[in-house]
Amino acid sequence: MLLGGNVLVKAGSDRGGDFRHIRACRSRDQLGCVIAFSTFNAPPPANSIFGRAPAGKQVLCTNPAALRGAAAKLDTVLPSAPFAPSTSLGKVTPGIGYPPFHVSTPWVESDGVYTAQCSDADGASVLQISGTPALNALPDATWGLHLVDANIALGNLVKDVTRQARRYLAKHR
Repeated sequence: MLLGGNVLVKAGSDRGGDFRHIRACRSRDQLGCVIAFSTFNAPPPANSIFGRAPAGKQVLCTNPAALRGAAAKLDTVLPSAPFAPSTSLGKVTPGIGYPPFHVSTPWVESDGVYTAQCSDADGASVLQISGTPALNALPDATWGLHLVDANIALGNLVKDVTRQARRYLAKHR
């Protein structure tokens, strides 16, 4: 899983860039594959840092909620308390737009609040999300929703890995 990075593949392919022989995960039963995406909730600007690739390549997008590529609801998992509040990252995190939580658990799960689908438009290949509350791109639009890449679909990612681990163990016993 390479979340929020630009994993390059051959344009129109699931492999042949950064990983010459490793394909994108398109099934939770698939082994030896990669899940990668960069999250946006608006069209990426022409100068976006994520989702854009040089000619002949494209940035890989796998939707962890629907590895075959359809739109699907995300299982979002967020820490209930600010992450490292005294750091630069901790100070900007509230600006993302998640509501504050007042719970006694360390994590809050919000299933189905956001929907995601991979999008290849205007030269950018990204995981487009929609839902409320609307989230803010930080530090600016060129980053998209990079600061939520891990948490926005964490529940789905855990399910994907759990299924793949079970398949691997069944195959290697």
